[in-house]
Amino acid sequence: MDEMTMVFISTFTNACGTAKMVFFMPNRRHYYALARHVEKLVSMQSEFCSADPVLADIWKGSQRRACRLTLGLLFLMFSQYPVWYPMPIIAQPEDRRLPFAQHGWDNNTNYYELSYVVQCALATFATQISNGVDLLFATVMILTAAQMQILTLRIASLKPEYTEVKVGKGPSVMAYQTENTCDDKMYEKLCQCIGNHQKILKYVR
Repeated sequence: MDEMTMVFISTFTNACGTAKMVFFMPNRRHYYALARHVEKLVSMQSEFCSADPVLADIWKGSQRRACRLTLGLLFLMFSQYPVWYPMPIIAQPEDRRLPFAQHGWDNNTNYYELSYVVQCALATFATQISNGVDLLFATVMILTAAQMQILTLRIASLKPEYTEVKVGKGPSVMAYQTENTCDDKMYEKLCQCIGNHQKILKYVR
């Protein structure tokens, strides 16, 4: 049961990594474009984030989440390799066991060291490819969702603007701008938000 479990785990992991590599390699430009377009979405609303601390916190928070997710999974996998790979040598050194699939036809007697290194290298390669592609999409979704949240707050904050008018030597009073000017500015900001929303939806599609 232990041997079959290890064979199944390694086969499934290597198959997933291979399948993702097959999709990734011919479409590398699309994946690169996916990352570059996230930068465009960010620059589209960067001026609003720099002017509003709340929006800036949303953006920085999404960056931190994406970074923690990526580094966390990376460190998790690299912390598992030193545990899994040398375990057959530590637990059963006299049996010459391999970390994953055993050679039943020769009881691991031929090319034992080479087989050991190949299994460890392939497992590392496959897991990093599989996790890397998954993390790319997860990071893109986190950053895109943050842009939608920023846009939502921008729309919610649309309101008539006030102008401060000084009357003689008395205190300042707040007065409305003319109705047409106020409506024009709100309409202009709303159109800008709608345009940003359409670009985000186009990117999501």
